[in-house]
Amino acid sequence: MLQFIEKSALAQLIAEQTGSRNYLLIDCREPHEFSSTELPHLPTALNIPLKSITSNFNDLTTTQFMSQYGHEKPSHKNRIIIYCRSGARAQKAAQEMIELGYENVLVYKGSANEWWGKV
Repeated sequence: MLQFIEKSALAQLIAEQTGSRNYLLIDCREPHEFSSTELPHLPTALNIPLKSITSNFNDLTTTQFMSQYGHEKPSHKNRIIIYCRSGARAQKAAQEMIELGYENVLVYKGSANEWWGKV
């Protein structure tokens, strides 16, 4: 069952956790969307496209994940928050993460559209 996080709660997490974060924020859009000026990525987000979620979290070692993303590979208990443009891909990515055994996965359903006021 998918769990969701609201914009206000995510904004608070981002504001409070600028140094040592206790969550991993994943933008599962394609790289060109992640770097877009119209709907840029959210602060602290890593870009792991939907099509790469399973392979990156299932196949990459901790060292490979760190080398590729500059961030520790989360454990199955770490909080992971996923968003995209409008929420649909984020829900698919979250479902994949849950199927891989990740226990604390949240979807920011409003995603980039809501964050940047495009809804």
